[in-house]
Amino acid sequence: MPENVDANSFSRILGVKRKALDQISLLLSSGFASSKKARNDEDVLDEYRNRLASFHNGKWENGKELNPRFLCERGFRLVDAAKKTIKCDACGFYLNTSLPDITTVDMKVYNRCLRKVFEGVETCHEKTCTAKSRRPNFFPHVNGEVELMRELSIRMDKMKNAHLSKEMEVTEDCLDSAVVLRLFPDESVDIRLKRLVITGWEIEDSSNVRCPLCLRSIGLDLSFTPSSSHYSWCPSIDLNDALNIPQWRVVIDMLSKSYRDLHQCLSIARRALSASLSTSSLCDPTHIK
Repeated sequence: MPENVDANSFSRILGVKRKALDQISLLLSSGFASSKKARNDEDVLDEYRNRLASFHNGKWENGKELNPRFLCERGFRLVDAAKKTIKCDACGFYLNTSLPDITTVDMKVYNRCLRKVFEGVETCHEKTCTAKSRRPNFFPHVNGEVELMRELSIRMDKMKNAHLSKEMEVTEDCLDSAVVLRLFPDESVDIRLKRLVITGWEIEDSSNVRCPLCLRSIGLDLSFTPSSSHYSWCPSIDLNDALNIPQWRVVIDMLSKSYRDLHQCLSIARRALSASLSTSSLCDPTHIK
């Protein structure tokens, strides 16, 4: 302890240092710490994508009435496209989802058949089936905002390998350029690539992008509006009940605001720590606020 600082003042200085260090540690750990739940969420989401690929590759024809997302969320994958047969990954139950030709039957008959398939999807599972307990969480915010931003940055780094022609347009009227620059300030990166990443797309190969939640692919030789180019059932464009905006926008707004707040809090904590370590602070404890 310095000779010109009494015991009470020195104790207060140490207290400020501890609080500053605790605040920095808390902020960083909340952003980067992985939890068992977070890892489980990612595993369940990977299982969902695997099932979704079976419908995508199998050219599912009942997509308008029975969209792949509805079936995959409930544990099913496509095993026979011709016979419209699906199978639960968890309990192994097979279900036929054939529907009559809507142009040859009465609408009441068609709707009755459709309801029967819907009921089967929900109730046909074995009693011990775990499908209900493994519904995917498409936006696992439990990972923390910093982790979400890290994942977004990884997608951005990979997206830089995409080949865009000068003529290709990626229009996005609902996305403020200021938000784009706040999340990705590197001006050397094509803003079209930034818009693709922010609206939920990732690179599939050098000539195509893909949505990881609905698996739709789009060639980069086409001009399009990325936020409205997902499949109609894609989780990215689900409207948030409270905010009435699509989920991709909820995530981006949250990251844009919280990332700024995180840096502000870290800056305040570091200034407090720096002040508590300085010679002037040790001599004059009132310097620390």
